[in-house]
Amino acid sequence: MRLLLADTDAAFRGRLRPLLKRVSGLRHCDEFDDFDALAADKPSSGEATILILSESLAGLPRGGVAQLAQAQPDRPVVVIGPDEPERLRAGFREGARGFVRRTQVVDEMPQAIATVLDGGIYIPPLLGMRPSAEPLMTQAGPIPVGFFREDGAQQLTPRQREVLSMIRSDWDNK
Repeated sequence: MRLLLADTDAAFRGRLRPLLKRVSGLRHCDEFDDFDALAADKPSSGEATILILSESLAGLPRGGVAQLAQAQPDRPVVVIGPDEPERLRAGFREGARGFVRRTQVVDEMPQAIATVLDGGIYIPPLLGMRPSAEPLMTQAGPIPVGFFREDGAQQLTPRQREVLSMIRSDWDNK
Protein backbone atom coordinates (compact mmCIF):
# COMPACT_ATOMS: atom_id res chain seq x y z
CA MET A 1 0.00 0.00 0.00
CA ARG A 2 1.11 3.54 -0.75
CA LEU A 3 0.03 6.65 1.15
CA LEU A 4 0.10 10.16 -0.22
CA LEU A 5 0.26 12.66 2.63
CA ALA A 6 -0.59 16.23 1.61
CA ASP A 7 -0.22 19.07 4.12
CA THR A 8 1.51 22.44 3.97
CA ASP A 9 2.88 22.13 7.53
CA ALA A 10 6.14 20.11 7.43
CA ALA A 11 6.13 19.79 11.24
CA PHE A 12 2.64 18.24 11.15
CA ARG A 13 3.74 15.77 8.46
CA GLY A 14 6.75 14.96 10.63
CA ARG A 15 4.47 14.15 13.58
CA LEU A 16 2.41 11.84 11.36
CA ARG A 17 5.36 9.88 9.92
CA PRO A 18 5.91 7.59 12.95
CA LEU A 19 2.17 6.92 13.17
CA LEU A 20 1.88 6.08 9.47
CA LYS A 21 4.91 3.77 9.58
CA ARG A 22 2.95 1.53 11.96
CA VAL A 23 0.13 1.05 9.43
CA SER A 24 -0.02 -2.58 8.37
CA GLY A 25 0.90 -3.15 4.74
CA LEU A 26 2.41 0.29 4.16
CA ARG A 27 5.21 0.12 1.60
CA HIS A 28 5.74 3.78 0.81
CA CYS A 29 4.57 7.22 1.94
CA ASP A 30 5.02 10.24 -0.32
CA GLU A 31 4.61 13.75 1.04
CA PHE A 32 3.28 16.81 -0.74
CA ASP A 33 3.02 20.44 0.35
CA ASP A 34 1.30 21.76 -2.77
CA PHE A 35 -1.96 20.79 -4.47
CA ASP A 36 -0.59 20.97 -8.03
CA ALA A 37 2.24 18.53 -7.25
CA LEU A 38 -0.24 16.16 -5.61
CA ALA A 39 -2.67 16.33 -8.55
CA ALA A 40 0.21 15.57 -10.96
CA ASP A 41 1.18 12.36 -9.12
CA LYS A 42 0.45 9.28 -11.23
CA PRO A 43 -0.85 6.09 -9.61
CA SER A 44 1.33 3.01 -9.41
CA SER A 45 -0.14 0.01 -11.17
CA GLY A 46 -1.62 -2.67 -8.95
CA GLU A 47 -0.81 -0.95 -5.66
CA ALA A 48 -3.51 0.31 -3.30
CA THR A 49 -3.10 4.02 -2.67
CA ILE A 50 -4.80 6.22 -0.09
CA LEU A 51 -4.63 9.98 -0.30
CA ILE A 52 -4.51 11.78 3.05
CA LEU A 53 -5.36 15.39 2.29
CA SER A 54 -5.29 18.27 4.77
CA GLU A 55 -7.70 21.13 4.25
CA SER A 56 -4.75 23.45 4.92
CA LEU A 57 -2.84 22.26 1.83
CA ALA A 58 -1.29 25.09 -0.17
CA GLY A 59 -3.18 25.85 -3.35
CA LEU A 60 -6.13 23.60 -2.50
CA PRO A 61 -8.92 24.98 -4.69
CA ARG A 62 -12.58 24.99 -3.78
CA GLY A 63 -13.78 21.57 -4.89
CA GLY A 64 -10.23 20.17 -4.78
CA VAL A 65 -11.32 17.02 -2.95
CA ALA A 66 -13.94 16.38 -5.64
CA GLN A 67 -11.37 17.01 -8.35
CA LEU A 68 -9.00 14.40 -6.87
CA ALA A 69 -11.77 11.89 -6.11
CA GLN A 70 -13.17 12.09 -9.64
CA ALA A 71 -9.83 12.08 -11.45
CA GLN A 72 -8.64 8.92 -9.69
CA PRO A 73 -11.58 7.05 -8.14
CA ASP A 74 -9.33 4.13 -7.17
CA ARG A 75 -7.51 6.42 -4.72
CA PRO A 76 -9.77 6.97 -1.73
CA VAL A 77 -9.37 10.38 -0.11
CA VAL A 78 -9.21 10.85 3.67
CA VAL A 79 -9.53 14.51 4.67
CA ILE A 80 -7.84 15.98 7.73
CA GLY A 81 -9.84 18.95 8.92
CA PRO A 82 -11.16 20.90 11.88
CA ASP A 83 -13.54 19.54 14.48
CA GLU A 84 -16.59 20.98 12.69
CA PRO A 85 -19.55 18.92 11.46
CA GLU A 86 -20.15 21.31 8.56
CA ARG A 87 -16.61 20.75 7.23
CA LEU A 88 -17.04 16.98 7.61
CA ARG A 89 -20.23 17.05 5.55
CA ALA A 90 -18.61 19.23 2.89
CA GLY A 91 -15.73 16.75 2.56
CA PHE A 92 -18.10 13.82 2.09
CA ARG A 93 -20.22 15.75 -0.43
CA GLU A 94 -17.04 16.19 -2.48
CA GLY A 95 -16.27 12.47 -2.43
CA ALA A 96 -14.00 11.92 0.58
CA ARG A 97 -14.08 8.40 2.01
CA GLY A 98 -12.95 9.46 5.48
CA PHE A 99 -12.63 12.51 7.69
CA VAL A 100 -10.11 12.78 10.53
CA ARG A 101 -10.12 15.64 13.00
CA ARG A 102 -6.76 17.41 13.06
CA THR A 103 -6.86 17.55 16.87
CA GLN A 104 -7.46 13.79 17.08
CA VAL A 105 -5.32 12.62 14.17
CA VAL A 106 -3.16 10.26 16.25
CA ASP A 107 -6.20 8.42 17.61
CA GLU A 108 -8.35 8.43 14.47
CA MET A 109 -5.96 8.01 11.54
CA PRO A 110 -5.15 4.28 11.98
CA GLN A 111 -8.85 3.42 12.16
CA ALA A 112 -9.66 5.69 9.21
CA ILE A 113 -7.03 4.02 7.02
CA ALA A 114 -8.18 0.51 8.01
CA THR A 115 -11.83 1.39 7.36
CA VAL A 116 -11.14 2.95 3.96
CA LEU A 117 -8.92 0.02 2.93
CA ASP A 118 -11.79 -2.34 3.73
CA GLY A 119 -14.03 -0.32 1.42
CA GLY A 120 -15.83 1.56 4.18
CA ILE A 121 -16.30 5.20 5.04
CA TYR A 122 -14.73 6.60 8.20
CA ILE A 123 -16.67 9.19 10.20
CA PRO A 124 -15.18 10.28 13.53
CA PRO A 125 -17.24 9.55 16.65
CA LEU A 126 -20.02 12.05 17.34
CA LEU A 127 -18.80 14.63 14.83
CA GLY A 128 -21.13 13.51 12.05
CA MET A 129 -24.24 13.37 14.19
CA ARG A 130 -25.57 16.93 14.07
CA PRO A 131 -24.76 20.52 13.21
CA SER A 132 -22.68 22.08 15.99
CA ALA A 133 -25.36 24.63 16.98
CA GLU A 134 -28.14 22.03 17.17
CA PRO A 135 -28.60 20.14 20.47
CA LEU A 136 -28.90 16.37 20.40
CA MET A 137 -32.61 15.69 21.01
CA THR A 138 -34.74 12.83 22.25
CA GLN A 139 -38.50 12.64 22.71
CA ALA A 140 -37.94 13.74 26.33
CA GLY A 141 -35.95 16.83 25.26
CA PRO A 142 -32.29 17.79 24.79
CA ILE A 143 -29.58 15.44 25.99
CA PRO A 144 -27.27 17.11 28.52
CA VAL A 145 -23.65 17.70 27.50
CA GLY A 146 -21.51 14.69 28.38
CA PHE A 147 -24.50 12.32 28.63
CA PHE A 148 -23.75 10.39 25.44
CA ARG A 149 -20.76 8.09 25.74
CA GLU A 150 -18.82 6.94 22.69
CA ASP A 151 -18.06 3.68 24.49
CA GLY A 152 -21.69 3.16 25.50
CA ALA A 153 -21.99 -0.22 23.73
CA GLN A 154 -19.07 -1.53 25.79
CA GLN A 155 -21.06 -0.77 28.96
CA LEU A 156 -23.89 -3.13 27.96
CA THR A 157 -24.25 -6.63 29.38
CA PRO A 158 -23.97 -9.54 26.94
CA ARG A 159 -27.76 -9.99 27.04
CA GLN A 160 -28.33 -6.29 26.34
CA ARG A 161 -26.02 -6.52 23.32
CA GLU A 162 -27.93 -9.58 22.12
CA VAL A 163 -31.27 -7.76 22.43
CA LEU A 164 -29.85 -4.68 20.69
CA SER A 165 -28.60 -6.89 17.85
CA MET A 166 -32.06 -8.46 17.47
CA ILE A 167 -33.74 -5.04 17.42
CA ARG A 168 -31.32 -3.93 14.69
CA SER A 169 -32.32 -7.07 12.74
CA ASP A 170 -35.98 -5.94 12.85
CA TRP A 171 -37.08 -8.21 15.69
CA ASP A 172 -39.52 -6.50 18.01
CA ASN A 173 -38.53 -5.62 21.55
CA LYS A 174 -40.67 -8.32 23.19
